[in-house]
Amino acid sequence: MANFPGVPAELLATHEMIRKYGNPTVAHSQFDLVMPLPVALLGGADQRFQVWGMTIVHPMPEAIAIRFADLLTTMESVVDTAMQPVTERLRT
Repeated sequence: MANFPGVPAELLATHEMIRKYGNPTVAHSQFDLVMPLPVALLGGADQRFQVWGMTIVHPMPEAIAIRFADLLTTMESVVDTAMQPVTERLRT
């Protein structure tokens, strides 16, 4: 394969939007849709206090999820088409 095909122009905005949701090089805890928080319940000076972790998860809006699914389907087709000559050469 001489080069990898890019994202079609009509899907670039969706690609960029999804890319901004989460950076795959950082921890899951830094993903924009998941926010871990420490929670502390403080009492008086002679009372126990409790600390625990809480995670707030914000689901991706449906409209964006639909556009993301379209992007994935389109890119699967683009990659399959680009791989076809390689596949044919490997079979011969």
